Amino acid sequence: DLEHLKLLHESILRHQKLSGPIWKHPNANFRDIHRNLQYLNSKIHTIKQRLSSPYTIDYYTLIGLRRGCKRTDVEWTHLLLYLRHRPEKACHFVERCEFVDERDIDAVKDQACVSALMLYRLLQKAYTYIMTCIMEEEAENQKQLKAIEARKEEHNVQVNSVPKQ
Repeated sequence: DLEHLKLLHESILRHQKLSGPIWKHPNANFRDIHRNLQYLNSKIHTIKQRLSSPYTIDYYTLIGLRRGCKRTDVEWTHLLLYLRHRPEKACHFVERCEFVDERDIDAVKDQACVSALMLYRLLQKAYTYIMTCIMEEEAENQKQLKAIEARKEEHNVQVNSVPKQ
């Protein structure tokens, strides 16, 4: 545990004394202990940051699609993955298995159901995220098309309103 190791280094620095007999630490240097303590603090800080920050998942890779795919591809892939990875399907699979060793069958079944449910929820999140991205792209394209049509119409009005000589 890094926190425990940090506490040991701090106590060594505080008391200026290494624990145990002197012959165990012939080359011990307090500067090394201070450097190790700084390293431990930075390592603990990076681990805490990594744990506190939300992890990012590439939903396109999870589902097996490339970026910029069509809505029909996403819907088709979602349907196939839903049919293949339904949570109740995993539970029924475990019921049909025969276990050689002495395991608690109910615990294995519960674990399989929970894992399948987590996978299913992850696939649902991926589908929702990708569909949201596609809808935002479509809305942005619609805005751009409307802006282009408005400019064309404005240009046509200006061309028609110019007096001919």
